This record gives sequence, structure tokens and C-alpha cells, in this order.
Amino acid sequence: DKIAFGIGKGAKNQVHPKGDAREAWTRLKQRYEPNTGTELLSLHKEYMSLELNDIKEDPEAFITELDELRARMKEDPFNEEIPDNSFMIHVLNSLPVEYESVVESMEKDLGIGILTVELLKEQVWSKYKRLTKKTNLKDNQLALTTEVDKGKPKYNLDKKQGFKENC
Repeated sequence: DKIAFGIGKGAKNQVHPKGDAREAWTRLKQRYEPNTGTELLSLHKEYMSLELNDIKEDPEAFITELDELRARMKEDPFNEEIPDNSFMIHVLNSLPVEYESVVESMEKDLGIGILTVELLKEQVWSKYKRLTKKTNLKDNQLALTTEVDKGKPKYNLDKKQGFKENC
């Protein structure tokens, strides 16, 4: 299987009259890829506003989205680098309160210089799995309670005789 690509004469002349592919690519990027200060400001704003708001949300997707924004800011034409420590601080400050115990532990590790981005991802993922396991248990208990509550309970607790069937 082959993929063919071509540019019509009119378009070719608008992109680059000499037919140099590298120069044509550069011109296309300049024309269609925003590279202004406004775009950098927009990327920073999006980066800073991202938070993991719901404990049911996958933190890996959240961290990946942050990392992708960080990578875009690092590329040309912005060349704006966000160091790993700043990235990890942002992640830790953007997690829901249910992650507090693991955040405290990672803050200590960050302070003594042993926390890495990979270790942070592993610890956040581990906490997420524990939280979803607990949440699923609570959801199942809630579903069971709701089903029982829909109708009249079959049994009541009698202090003298224990459980007895409703009549």
C-alpha cells in the first residue's frame, strides 16, 4: 500500500514556488498554526485551569492532558518550558480532597527531591484504583438499599422476637 500526496499548480505556487518541501512545510505551519503570544497565553490559561474535579474521573487522562499542553508550550515557536517540579506541584494542587493522604506523602517526597513524574503517576493511579473500588462498593450498597426502599420491607426487627415477616 502506498500513500500519494500532491499539490496542484495553483496551490504549489502559493505555498512555495520553488517546490522545496521543507520550506513549504514551514510556510504552511506559519500560516495555519497559531504562534502568537495570544496562543501561548491561551495554552497557559488552559494548563493552569485544568483540575481533576471528580474522583470518578481517570487521573491518567487528566495528567496526560496537562503533559500534552506542557509539551506544546515547549515546542517552537513558544519554547516555554515548565519544569518537572512545577508540573508535579500543579498536579498535586489540582487533585480532589479525596487524594489528600497521597498528596501529603508526595509533597514530602517532592521536598526531599525523590519524587519523579513517573512515581507521581503511579501513586495517583494507585489511589484512584482504591477510591473507585470503595466508590463501587458504596454505589452497590446504595443500589441495594434503593431497591429495598422502593417497596415495603419484607422483614422488620422486633426487639423481643428478632426479625419477623410483615403481615
